[in-house]
Amino acid sequence: MRIDYEPSFVEQTIFYAGRQDPKLEAELHQATDRLYGLTNPNEREESFQAVYGGLFRRLGYDGVITRLLAERPLIESRVQRCIVRQAVSAKKEAAELFVRDTGDPAQPQQRSLFIHAYHESLLNPELFRRRMRREFLHVADMLDESFGYRKDTLLGNQPRRNLIRDRYRVLWDIYVEGRLSREGHADDKMMLLLSCQFEKVFLKYSACLFPSSFERVYRADKLNHDQLLEWATSPDLLFERDPAAPRGTAPGPGETCPACNFSTFDWFAADEYTPALIAVVQKAFPKWQPRQGICRQCADIYAGTGRFSDRQPATDLTEVDS
Repeated sequence: MRIDYEPSFVEQTIFYAGRQDPKLEAELHQATDRLYGLTNPNEREESFQAVYGGLFRRLGYDGVITRLLAERPLIESRVQRCIVRQAVSAKKEAAELFVRDTGDPAQPQQRSLFIHAYHESLLNPELFRRRMRREFLHVADMLDESFGYRKDTLLGNQPRRNLIRDRYRVLWDIYVEGRLSREGHADDKMMLLLSCQFEKVFLKYSACLFPSSFERVYRADKLNHDQLLEWATSPDLLFERDPAAPRGTAPGPGETCPACNFSTFDWFAADEYTPALIAVVQKAFPKWQPRQGICRQCADIYAGTGRFSDRQPATDLTEVDS
């Protein structure tokens, strides 16, 4: 995999390193002062980049990211290009995967990894390594066919969709952190943060169930996108005391009906579902499953719709009037 560093990032890294080391700063001035006399702007810019790039490699800053990527062979084998850009701050450091269809049967997709790094981080890389290990494991999951990552269309109103996304993000972060811990990269501060986030996005569930449910995700050896999304959408499946116990169908009182987007305390009973009702609801909402529940009012409406659709259509106005 090819790794390219944007010149502005390399330059800022070397400038910052020079401020920390007077000898390096003197060497930098000695190498660049004479370049200001070059009259050709392109030649001058290329000469400056050659100086900064040479120092960047000599000081080993390029090795920080190279070694981190080597920990995830899946990224190195499936991503064609990596571009390292300047982040506005250390808190904004991240990794993003972009996939482009090429139309070439030999290589149908072009994958690029964009790393947003803050120039100061390479000089004190321990925090950077921790942050990037999390980012790279997320990317590796996205590349892993067994994980099955995809963008899903979520049911419900906007607040509900936002809540599902927040739950999914926290669950995925916990799953990532658990694997990193078993690889020898445990982080107690991150564990505490994730625990707080977990309680926040699952606030309505009993506090006594938080530890066991959190551990269920954290200790998991193999999860996938569908499993995480199912827990985010139907948390009762995550918080059940016995995974082998029968699972409830309807969400809790006051939750949002996925069909009408209104809160309801009158959920359609699980034993009242019929194949015909399920079919007509799924015709309107293809991703809907009975375990998500539906309010009684919507169930009555869709049941009526199903009965009406079973009638033979009228052939002329006389038949309608009769």
